[in-house]
Amino acid sequence: MAKDRKETVGRTVRSESGTQYFVVGKYKIKVSEHFPEQGKSIDNLLEDAVHRAAS
Repeated sequence: MAKDRKETVGRTVRSESGTQYFVVGKYKIKVSEHFPEQGKSIDNLLEDAVHRAAS
């Protein structure tokens, strides 16, 4: 059975304290790097990394 795309794509969330996390399923990764406004967003970079790791 193929996984639903929504299961493998994560999202970024910000806690009440202002800390940013990338969440995929039950995994939560603290984001400590910040990227310039130009170029790919953190969401795109992390999504690419997750897809490469799953391949």
